[in-house]
Amino acid sequence: MTFQTISDKDIWDNYFDSYRPSSMLQSWAWGEFHQNQHHRVFRIGEFDQDSLIGAAIIVEVRAKRGSYITCQGGPMIDWDDLGQRNRWMNYLAELAKTQRVDFVRLQVPLEHNQENIQSFFRHGYRLAPMYMPAEHTLLLDLTKSEDELLAGMRKQTRYYIRRAEKDGVVVHVSHETKDLKILYELYQETVKRQHFIPYSEKYFNDEVSAFAQDNQVEVFLGYDRDIVRSAAMIIYAGDTAYYHHGASKRMEHEESFASYLVQWQAIRRAKEKGMKLYDFWGVAPTDDGNHAKSGLTTFKRGFGGTRVHRLHTIDLPISWKYWPMWLYSKVERYKRGWV
Repeated sequence: MTFQTISDKDIWDNYFDSYRPSSMLQSWAWGEFHQNQHHRVFRIGEFDQDSLIGAAIIVEVRAKRGSYITCQGGPMIDWDDLGQRNRWMNYLAELAKTQRVDFVRLQVPLEHNQENIQSFFRHGYRLAPMYMPAEHTLLLDLTKSEDELLAGMRKQTRYYIRRAEKDGVVVHVSHETKDLKILYELYQETVKRQHFIPYSEKYFNDEVSAFAQDNQVEVFLGYDRDIVRSAAMIIYAGDTAYYHHGASKRMEHEESFASYLVQWQAIRRAKEKGMKLYDFWGVAPTDDGNHAKSGLTTFKRGFGGTRVHRLHTIDLPISWKYWPMWLYSKVERYKRGWV
């Protein structure tokens, strides 16, 4: 078995398209996005002679509070093969030491349970002091018919979709830069209203630039009386559509159900494009209403889907600098009520 850098996009795409469960965070375009963000990207494959049997996009991040390598949604390997799992754990640890980073951070495509957690503890990993993208999410089965999808929604959600259509809401699907700007402006309004830490406009632009190369991203804008009331960015990778970013406008003394129609049209569009799953990309861990994402989770849950809890992010400390970063992250989460 040998580990080699993969520079051929076709080789990567063929393996990615055949791997399940796939993650947009292991797509070629996600590596391009990180390069746009000025991070070093390693596209590594494991070969058995000439056969590619495993692959991972590994990103090196240099930050003030600690440098690390991270692999999100991967490695793309046979996780039931303990020999292969061990080879990748050893490879990542050696790469971290070679790059002189302070720790390894992984978000692997496994279920969150004690058996999986303990298997990584044996390799020296520990639970990270923070979540990574979409650890808790909802997956909607797009192989169902539209009637079945509608039947699986909450009654109130179906009503809001019909109400938006009746009120004349129109959903525009776009690939144009000007419409991405509209999405970002609406996103900024949402940030101010809901008080969460925003992504930069460069982050949005770099994502779209990376996924647009293969027509893997679309912006949905919901117009209500010529005003954009709701917007969403949908990314397509493998057999899955990802509701990656969303935003909405709140108007005093007016009610609009544009967000519901935008979401339904995005689901229908993903189904038309042959996607098998729709990933709502992040929900609160529970439905108790006490989480910062509770309102958004209620909205997403209305469309149906199955809850998925992916394994919590895990870290492998490499140097003593990991521990000040760990403490800082824990304190920040406590301040924001994310514990």
